[in-house]
Amino acid sequence: MPQNRKAATLSHEHDTWNDNDESNTKLPWPDEIMKNDPTSSATLCARTSCWIHAIYNRWTYSYMNRIFKKGALQKNNKSAETQLTQNDLYSIPTTMKASVLGSKFWKKYNEQQQLQQKDNKNAFFKTLWYLVAPTFVPAGMCQIVALTSQILVPICVMQLLSALEDHAASSLSGDQNTSNLFHDTILYVILIFILSIINGFCTHRYQFLSYQSGIVIRTAVTSAIYEKSLSLSPKGKEGLTSGNVTNLVATDTQKLFEVMHYWAIFF
Repeated sequence: MPQNRKAATLSHEHDTWNDNDESNTKLPWPDEIMKNDPTSSATLCARTSCWIHAIYNRWTYSYMNRIFKKGALQKNNKSAETQLTQNDLYSIPTTMKASVLGSKFWKKYNEQQQLQQKDNKNAFFKTLWYLVAPTFVPAGMCQIVALTSQILVPICVMQLLSALEDHAASSLSGDQNTSNLFHDTILYVILIFILSIINGFCTHRYQFLSYQSGIVIRTAVTSAIYEKSLSLSPKGKEGLTSGNVTNLVATDTQKLFEVMHYWAIFF
């Protein structure tokens, strides 16, 4: 038992060292760059500029342009300098590293076990919700806005066509009091344009946050299974085969990952 605990501790320290070594060779995650920017706390103007830049990056993913530009160079230049490598990617966000998620999982799980009076099932699901709520809830809000935009676009198109038909009918009847077509339709045209843009932004943001939620929950559960399997006593391992652990890590965690993509089923 102590040896298993020691092995888990050494493995945790090894993962942490790898994460730190990785962050030294790769650029930090863009959101973390904005949070740690020393100019962000200097003046109100600097904070506002940093805040706007962070929102722009978050919704347009412009931080990927650096990778896309280097990848485009491979078409005409096959030299080693233009080849994409792992070091061209950004580092894993600190909040999504296995060591961080594993410690958060066990801390919250132990707290929930005490509150739920050893009800492991409820403690497990509440722990998972605690981990994914920061990304899963915003994903649902983006999905609501995207669905609302998708519903409103056909309504605006119907109103636009109705205005065009009324104007055509008035022109054919020779009505001299025909209203200006431009003023009657411009509002619907602008609304269709704005709603289409909102739908595009929110749909992409919803998909990004859903995948992020799936990665968080899969990483946390996989880390918890790995640590728990190392800390089991010989008696606790009775009836537990390597195939059972492999199925939990490979199959069950993947199902949890896929569930995070189906926010739309609630609507």
